[in-house]
Amino acid sequence: MDETTYIKNVHTVQDSLDDLRRSSKTKLCYQRCYEMFGTYLEQNGLECSANASEEWLLSVKGNIDDTTYKLYNAAMHKLNDLYLTGKIRGSIYCNNNENQLCSEHKAVLESYCRSIASLSPFTVENHRRHIVNILTLAQRRVRMSITDISYDDLLSICNKHAEKTYYARTNFHTVLNGLLQFLYLRGKVTYGYTLFVKGIAMRKGYYWNNADSSEIEELRHSQTEENDYLSLDDFLLIQKDLCAEHVDAGYSVGRIRTLIRYTDLFYLFMDMNRLSYSPEVAALWLSSIKHALSSSEYKSCRCILSLLEQQYRNIPHDLGKSFYYKKTDFDKLPMWCKTTVAEFMDMKQAEGWELSTLSMYRSSICRFCFFLDKQGITAFSKVTSAGIKQFNVEDPHATPAGKNAYNAMIRKFLIYLGDRKLLSNPFLFIALPGVAAPTETLVVTLTVDEQSALEVSLGENDNGLSLRKKAVLQLGLHMGIRSSDIVGLLIDDIDWNNASIRFIQKKTKYEVNLPMPVDVANALFRYIMYERPETSSRNIFIRTKAPYIPLTKGVCQGALHDALPERDVAGSGFHVTRKTFATGILRSGANPQEVAETLGHRGTAAVHRYLSLDEENMRLCGLDLASHGLLLEGGLHYE
Repeated sequence: MDETTYIKNVHTVQDSLDDLRRSSKTKLCYQRCYEMFGTYLEQNGLECSANASEEWLLSVKGNIDDTTYKLYNAAMHKLNDLYLTGKIRGSIYCNNNENQLCSEHKAVLESYCRSIASLSPFTVENHRRHIVNILTLAQRRVRMSITDISYDDLLSICNKHAEKTYYARTNFHTVLNGLLQFLYLRGKVTYGYTLFVKGIAMRKGYYWNNADSSEIEELRHSQTEENDYLSLDDFLLIQKDLCAEHVDAGYSVGRIRTLIRYTDLFYLFMDMNRLSYSPEVAALWLSSIKHALSSSEYKSCRCILSLLEQQYRNIPHDLGKSFYYKKTDFDKLPMWCKTTVAEFMDMKQAEGWELSTLSMYRSSICRFCFFLDKQGITAFSKVTSAGIKQFNVEDPHATPAGKNAYNAMIRKFLIYLGDRKLLSNPFLFIALPGVAAPTETLVVTLTVDEQSALEVSLGENDNGLSLRKKAVLQLGLHMGIRSSDIVGLLIDDIDWNNASIRFIQKKTKYEVNLPMPVDVANALFRYIMYERPETSSRNIFIRTKAPYIPLTKGVCQGALHDALPERDVAGSGFHVTRKTFATGILRSGANPQEVAETLGHRGTAAVHRYLSLDEENMRLCGLDLASHGLLLEGGLHYE
């Protein structure tokens, strides 16, 4: 062996690796290869040649892994090039496939390689090799135009790399993704193709191959006949709007990435199956992937799809709440009565009733209409008093008060039908009786021990109660404000200079201006300054995490439970603080009118319930029982 020439050629190859920006591991592998091959030549008295290198490679192949063998093979080809031609040719992986490409595919290849010319020569050569193989495989499937390549073609191409090493698959996926991104930017493929590799890399396949083909075909057919669907371009606009909403609401990057991930995979599913967006398509996809998701992943995906549906239906939505649209009883009403019920509900909404009241109207009337429909009635003019009485008998309720509440709503609906001359008898509402008499419930307040324990908790600094919970409890216990009004308080409602809070009560729509005790003011100040997140919201009490939106009144009950965990009184929630406050000021000598004004009541009727709890003053109101004819046994008078 000519050792001098061998060493010179080895150095030339190794220097070329620097020009190609190969990694240090690759250089070390080449060096080890040449050292072993040099020893082999010297021990066997051979000259460097293609035959010698081939025999040596065969002798070591069984002792090295596949990746190392490929690097050794590449090192031998480069060394043989120098001996034979005096220079190193291009990549050993170049083959004649490039010459077999059609003109359009060659143009795509050259255009793509020019777009990545700023990368290292080795990287460009690596991309070129993979793309030649991709286009060759596509051409074998008679895809002579780049726009003809389908998702099935891409799946077939990827399957040929499924058994390769992780490094080889990753390398191939990177090149394929780069090519698809390149083609999308030039309008050759749809946006879904840019998502294909990301979906493949998850190695689950649940975004495309688990939905029933017959259901997909049925949905595809229905979308050609109806207009109740959304184009995929419009779907991307909804995705963009939802992302912007999450950013504005202060959600974490992880949450936004989850949103993009699921909506992208859903888009890919629709594009692969030639579907447009509709809630029915979303339901099919969700059911087809459920088996592949954990419980938390499924809930997260379902929540995102429900937000998409709300955006699609123009339904106001709350990012902080999980909502899933489904048909209501109103949606299920038969057509003969649905329009009339809708007109009645529109009238009630125009009257300004609360949502809870409107919901009860809708529920009770729907129940009545379902009963009529079940009896074979197809028009309100066919309703009879006997039918109404039968409904009242069969309609189940847990309490007489509940039945009476529903009957009151239905009675007003019957009056409405009579006024519109839709009934055969306008007085049919009389057939629906009242079945519950007015009741008086006992006033429940916090015991003396509970009040003392609560005051201690509010005064301690390190007892597990947050500043928000302490402020909420102070407002309820020392000002008697309802939970619905506490969570609705605004920064602007507080007059710090005059130590007062002015707001309109949600329940009564009555404006009150209440003096703010020092303890309440301090609790609010500490919460606002040291615990309340920075946000543009004017509500005082907001969530501690994104989205920074107003709280629901349930947090008030939660605060009371955390402060008095052992308290368990059925039917007594946070409102007990208001009752305790009212009882306290009554016992302190305030008259009923003053108590009513402090509580924001329009009259004193509601305050009279608290009088029985003022034991000291009630003793002063004792009656002479004898003057009322109440005598002791035997006719004796009371002393």
